[in-house]
Amino acid sequence: MGRPGITAQQVQEAAEALLAEGLHPTVVSVRTRLGGGSPNNITKWLSQWREARSALQSEALPPPPAAVETAMRSLWGAAWTAAKGHLEGEREALLSARQEIERERTEMLAEITRLDSALETTRAECQQLQHALETERHAHESTRADVREARAIASERKKRVEEQTAELQEAQRQAAAALARASRADALETERERAISEQTRLATDLKREQETARQGRAALDAGALKIRKLEHTLEQERQARQQVEQALAELRIETATLSERAAHTEALRALIERMHGTDAGR
Repeated sequence: MGRPGITAQQVQEAAEALLAEGLHPTVVSVRTRLGGGSPNNITKWLSQWREARSALQSEALPPPPAAVETAMRSLWGAAWTAAKGHLEGEREALLSARQEIERERTEMLAEITRLDSALETTRAECQQLQHALETERHAHESTRADVREARAIASERKKRVEEQTAELQEAQRQAAAALARASRADALETERERAISEQTRLATDLKREQETARQGRAALDAGALKIRKLEHTLEQERQARQQVEQALAELRIETATLSERAAHTEALRALIERMHGTDAGR
């Protein structure tokens, strides 16, 4: 079908106008004068106009001399050659444009494939980072529990050390009292020796508990240091995850842009195919 608004009468009027300007009416020149239209319909209507005009000329004029007919054939051949050359130039330009669009489409498809692969890789890395973060979080919680337990044990041992220190002080007081009593009576010698032995035992226990308390404090310090290291590691993992999420957002934007360009390329390709179909109709 011709473009809406292009009729046989318009084709005939355009042909008459071209002829009045001293130009030979052709499908290309008529189509250019009308600003568009189906080449098939223009060819049909232009042929009808030529047949009608030829019939009128045949009725009104005697047959043209051979020289005139030869000149007309020469003119027609020149016009046909020019029109054919113009058509070939358009076809070559269309072919070149089509090849360029196909090249760009191939490159964009390759880029989209590369970006899809990069996106999948990034997603896998994100999953690995999230798994590592969960593992570190569990380890961090476990360490906190160990530190709380160590603090409780150290507090209990400190309490025991304080109690044993009080017992030792009491034993020392009792030993001093026993020694005082022993100086007044040999009968108290046995009690003094017992008090000394108890004092020695308590001193040994006190040293052992003090060592235990020292080890508990060392364990608390080591646990606190490990907590600080884990907190630093968690902060680094959080920053890395933010960077990965930002990279994913940028990849999504770039993928959307490439998809729009691919859609634009498909539209251009469809337009070229329609133009190719129009050329084939010529």
